[in-house]
Amino acid sequence: MATENSQLIIPNAQEPTKPLTMITIHNSIKLTPTNYLSWKTQMEAILIGYDLQKFIDGSHPAPPTTITTNNVVSTNPAYQTWLRQDKLLFGALVGTLSSTLVPLITQSKTSYEAWQILANTYARPSRGHIKQLKDHLKNITKGSQSITDYMQSIKTRADELAALGKPLDQEDLIEKVLEGLDENYQSIIDAVNGRDSTISFDELHEKLINKELSLRNKISPSPLPASSHATNVRFTPWSVTNRTPRLPGSTSTPTQGIIRNSPTNTRDNRSPARPFLGRCQWCSTQGHVVSRCPLFRQQFPQVQPPSRPGNSSQSRPPAPWQAQANVTTTIPPNTTWLLDSGASHHVTTDLHNLALHSPFDGTDEIMIGDGSGLPISHTGSAHGGNSFAGSN
Repeated sequence: MATENSQLIIPNAQEPTKPLTMITIHNSIKLTPTNYLSWKTQMEAILIGYDLQKFIDGSHPAPPTTITTNNVVSTNPAYQTWLRQDKLLFGALVGTLSSTLVPLITQSKTSYEAWQILANTYARPSRGHIKQLKDHLKNITKGSQSITDYMQSIKTRADELAALGKPLDQEDLIEKVLEGLDENYQSIIDAVNGRDSTISFDELHEKLINKELSLRNKISPSPLPASSHATNVRFTPWSVTNRTPRLPGSTSTPTQGIIRNSPTNTRDNRSPARPFLGRCQWCSTQGHVVSRCPLFRQQFPQVQPPSRPGNSSQSRPPAPWQAQANVTTTIPPNTTWLLDSGASHHVTTDLHNLALHSPFDGTDEIMIGDGSGLPISHTGSAHGGNSFAGSN
């Protein structure tokens, strides 16, 4: 089967010198109640190409059905040729209509009658039709549309008005386009309004597309989330709250922000630890964290770092630059900030603790002591530049 428009020449017994033309229109625009102008443009181009437009514009009416020769009445061969060609064209027209519109032309006798019915139905310049198109055009705004869709919707309505004998002035058309744009396109609006001559519709379309692409490229990427290491880590409690020591195993109600360090890692063959270049949060000395601070141990001798459990061949302390910090929330909440372990990333459940934050769209999770993961909802930073991850 053909996949594009095709033409078939049919022999004509009545007039052998005038063969008939049958056209088959594939992949055409089907006429609907809302696209008459596009359909009409397509059909006129095809019929002109096949030299058949005279059947629909009224310039080639039907010849007499009979002729008289030597007082003998006989069928007119020219009429038979015209009728057969007109029916072939009528069938092609029916094939370009949506199924709901075919009943409109079922009573038509000729292609010209069918063409006029469709024109009167969808292109009659009635006052109500013109007002409807103008109101629709007035209410069009860009909104969430792309520039191409926005410009196409305006151009379609303007062309429909022109087909009804009410064309828009070029300057009015450009003004309508500018009125429907949002503030992101203010620079284009100012530039067009500052011109001495009216910009063409096509040139304005090109400038708006370039601006749209520029706006898309300026969208900043989301901040990088905290890394989630795929290691098996077991934590033992060692906490400092408001610089007041708490012995492990205390029965007091835990407060917000238990900082836990010295995880036991079950992964072997780790690469050598790099030197720790951070500063202690207690004495501000570079090279160690608070869990290894001599001054802190001197002031709080009763608070001892956790011992390494079990098999030393299976459990190794993390490198200093791999310090871990986790913040959990219990009831009642406490807004007091706690001593930190020197970790490069922290966790909080309260966005008020962050000076800057943004939603996190990634799939990473925070691994906690029991091996389960917590989803990350936001990332951000506090005063001082440390990165935080907010967890539900």
